Amino acid sequence: MLLLDSHDTPRLRTIVHNDKDKIKFALLLLFTFYGTPSLYYGTERYMEGAGDLDNRSPTNWNDHSPDVEDIYQITKLLIQLRHDHHVLANDGELEWIDHNELLIMHRYNDTENHYTSLTAKNMI
Repeated sequence: MLLLDSHDTPRLRTIVHNDKDKIKFALLLLFTFYGTPSLYYGTERYMEGAGDLDNRSPTNWNDHSPDVEDIYQITKLLIQLRHDHHVLANDGELEWIDHNELLIMHRYNDTENHYTSLTAKNMI
């Protein structure tokens, strides 16, 4: 079971200090890696929270600000891609390719090939 944050941890947005690129990177890994992704409620709505009880606030479904909608749409897209392409879930192989300052994640099986490139900026 894969998770980025939970009721026992600060929320992802708080951990990465509101860096949307890092959140997108973490979501990409969550939904394209082996295992079962577990999304703590509100992470898809760009919620923040430092610790108990701050990290347990209810999800604000009425917030349609650009940042919230951006993370929400990315999350929906990644869920759909995982659903449509089983190689991005648990079917297939995983290969890491180091190419200069670029790290490439290659997911493949007999019928599909998917590449995701990650730069050092995404990982810091």
